[in-house]
Amino acid sequence: GGGGGVALLPIPAECMVRLADIGSRDLHNVDVTVTRAGGSGGGLMQPASHRGSAAFSEDYGNPVLSHESSADSAIGAAGKGAPPLFDDRLPVPGERFPTRDEAATAAQSLKAAADAGPRADGSGTGLQSVVPMVSLMVTADHSPESPKEFERLRRQRCQPANPSLPLLLVVYDSSSGSYNKASCTPVFELEPNDPAAAARVTNSGKYYKNVRQEWASLVATPPSARFSDALAFTRSLGDLHLQAYGVCSKPEVFEVDMDALLAPSQDHPGANMGLVVLACTDGIWDNWQFDDTIRQAVFGIGVMTPASAAPTNPYMAEAYADAAMPPGTSLRVTADVEAAMGSTAAQRSADALIAENAKLAKANFGSSADNATGVVAFLWR
Repeated sequence: GGGGGVALLPIPAECMVRLADIGSRDLHNVDVTVTRAGGSGGGLMQPASHRGSAAFSEDYGNPVLSHESSADSAIGAAGKGAPPLFDDRLPVPGERFPTRDEAATAAQSLKAAADAGPRADGSGTGLQSVVPMVSLMVTADHSPESPKEFERLRRQRCQPANPSLPLLLVVYDSSSGSYNKASCTPVFELEPNDPAAAARVTNSGKYYKNVRQEWASLVATPPSARFSDALAFTRSLGDLHLQAYGVCSKPEVFEVDMDALLAPSQDHPGANMGLVVLACTDGIWDNWQFDDTIRQAVFGIGVMTPASAAPTNPYMAEAYADAAMPPGTSLRVTADVEAAMGSTAAQRSADALIAENAKLAKANFGSSADNATGVVAFLWR
């Protein structure tokens, strides 16, 4: 929208594509039922075949932007009786998000939320009660509850006595704070008659780690490790001790189609199409439903702030009037931004997000609330 008129629109279908997963590119041909005889590390998986090794290097090392679906190629190869080049138990290049069905459901939910109007306390538009529809997660799921990450972990380094399980412990954290993670409840269970099949999430957590009611889960070193360590994610640039057991520093690579996201809307002809991009730490994400952060960043309407206290004009609308940043401007802190441009709408939005989050963090976590950092950017055409 422009001026004071801003409306939230659903995310279009298939606007994001996975180009590669550098962390699992060499694991698609790994057999999870055998171990490598005489391997120096023990519990290292054995490749089932070397078919397609050149394709791995080509697809992952030099991803092209033509978006020829590797997933479709795998299905075609499998239909001819050949071993599939890509296994969908691992991240597959060419997968698109959200699916058309997800996007259609999101659009319907957004309309239902708009029709529902504000909540009883006057602090929202009903979006808290419906499935995500106006936000797109542009990072991969690398939580210990990710089935694809569990598959990567057990293919990368399995238990010598049971190659169907990863050497790294994948468990729900104990509410007692016990340091003995081997006694914690496993996140996954195997199919008894086919342990190499995709594992199932047990959903047996002990406490929630955020307001989205996601279970607190960990990956932890095995009892045989010289040093005990644990982490709430399966990938990390640091944590080198855990990387010896399967934690990975290599990323998944996605491409977001900005033309699709900013395409003119049939329902709002002639309107300026815009995006808000949020890059935040857990100290913020732990306190919010994802769509609520969009409402806060665009409208200044938070979970604890009634709509009547929101700014007169949405931050997104005000951002259209902000002056362009001078070429060559060096920005290190807020004062640099204000010196170059004055008080921008994006800066006011970020300040309001942090202030609202501080109230939520105190209510949700008290003195144990995590540090919070957030970056807000508005994009439009």
